Amino acid sequence: MVDSIERTRDEQPENRVIDDHTEGDLQEITCRFTEEQTDQRRKWVEENLLPHLETIEEHEDGFSFVFDRNPEAYTAVTEVAWKETQCCSWATFEIELPPSDDSLKWNIRSDRKEGVDFFREKFQETLQEFEDAATGD
Repeated sequence: MVDSIERTRDEQPENRVIDDHTEGDLQEITCRFTEEQTDQRRKWVEENLLPHLETIEEHEDGFSFVFDRNPEAYTAVTEVAWKETQCCSWATFEIELPPSDDSLKWNIRSDRKEGVDFFREKFQETLQEFEDAATGD
């Protein structure tokens, strides 16, 4: 893949290791979408992610969403993972694209129990809404 923005060595972002202990409270775990943003995100998920979703695996420190392996699923997963990194800095997002025809995985991890609980609650709400819409409830 070719980066559309070529940078000289002097223009590259500086990679720094931050080893200072952070003072103060950890970032609050909450979703700060407006109602309109939430509706837009749910519609996007319904149209772009759910058609490819095979299963959800729950782990002690997060979840793995398993998708069928195709370019559309990969594009959708990378897009949503990027968006989530913008608001959920307390979580780690990883996309696994294994060799051959194995499924695509999107791993969401947090070392904070309240982060895992937050994801569980939001995913259950979202999946329930999609199930209700499908059954007409």
